[in-house]
Amino acid sequence: MPWLLLLRAPAIAVRPGCWAVAFVGLLLILVPEWLGLASTAPDGVYLSERATTEPTLFRPWRSFFTERAQQQVLMPWQTMLASLQPWTWPKAALLTWRLAIAMLVGGVICRLAVIELTRGERLPLREALSFVTQRKGSLLAAPAIMLGLTLLVTLPLGAWRWALAGEWLAWPAALTLPIAVALALLAVLLGGVLVIAWTLLPAAIATEANDAFDAVSCTYAYVWQRPLRYAFYAGMALALGWISGCVVELIGGAIEQLSFTNVESPQLARLIDFWFHAFAILKSSFFWSYAFVASTAVFLLLRRDVDERQLDEVWKESGER
Repeated sequence: MPWLLLLRAPAIAVRPGCWAVAFVGLLLILVPEWLGLASTAPDGVYLSERATTEPTLFRPWRSFFTERAQQQVLMPWQTMLASLQPWTWPKAALLTWRLAIAMLVGGVICRLAVIELTRGERLPLREALSFVTQRKGSLLAAPAIMLGLTLLVTLPLGAWRWALAGEWLAWPAALTLPIAVALALLAVLLGGVLVIAWTLLPAAIATEANDAFDAVSCTYAYVWQRPLRYAFYAGMALALGWISGCVVELIGGAIEQLSFTNVESPQLARLIDFWFHAFAILKSSFFWSYAFVASTAVFLLLRRDVDERQLDEVWKESGER
C-alpha cells in the first residue's frame, strides 16, 4: 500500500525547517495586506481576538472541527482563489505576488520533504535554499506557463461571445458553437488542474530538477491520466491535514487560553496583541508546510503509477551528501 507514504506528511510538516520556511513565506504573503495594498488577509489566517478580548477556546465541537480546521487545511488554495474575486489588475498583481512567494517557499519545503520521504534523510536547510536559488526561474515560470495556456484557450471564447452578441457575426458564431464548447471544455481542464494541482509544480521540480515546461507537462499528465488516483491521494491528504489541523488548533487554542492576560494600558495591549497575532500566523503556517509536504508525497505516488518509477528515484546534486 504505497499510499501509506502520506501518513508521514504531518510528521515532516512539523519539522522546524519546514515550519520556519512556511512561517517566513506567510509573512511575505501578508505584506500587501499590512501595507494597505490588499483589503483582507488570506482566507484561513485567523488573527487573535487577543489582547483585550479573552480567546474563545471551547466553542461547539461541530463549529470548531468543520469551520476552523477545514478552512485552515484548504487555506493555500483559498488564498490564490481569493486573489481573483473579482478580477482586477490590482488583484492580478496580488495573485502574482502570492503565487511567486508560494512557489519559492514550496520549492524549499518540497526539497526537504522529498529527501526525507524517499531516502529517510534530513537535508540541511542551506542545501534546500541553494537548490531553490539555482532553480528559481523554473519555479516562477511553471505557474505562469499554466496560466498562459489557460488564457490562450479562453481568449478565442471571449472573441466568440463578442461575435455572438454582434449584429453581423451572430449567425457565423452560432454555427461554430461546437468549437466553442470544445474550447470551453479544454479551458476547464487546463484551469482546473491549475487550481487544484498547482502545488504539484514545486514537487516536480524538487524531485526531478525539471525545468518549468517539464514540471507543467508532468503535472498535466499525472492528473489527466490518473484522475481517480489523484482524487484518492488528495482526499487522503486532506483528511490527514484535517486531523492534524484539529490537533494544532486545539493545542494553539489552549496556549492562547492559558497565556491570556487582560490589560488596561492601550500601549501594553497593542504589544500583547502583536505577539498573539504572530502566534496566530505561526499556527497558520503549519498548513502551508503540510500542503507542500503532502503534495510531494502525492507527486511521488502519481509518478510511480504513471511512469512506473520507484519512490526513491530522486535527482541528487553532485555535492549533496
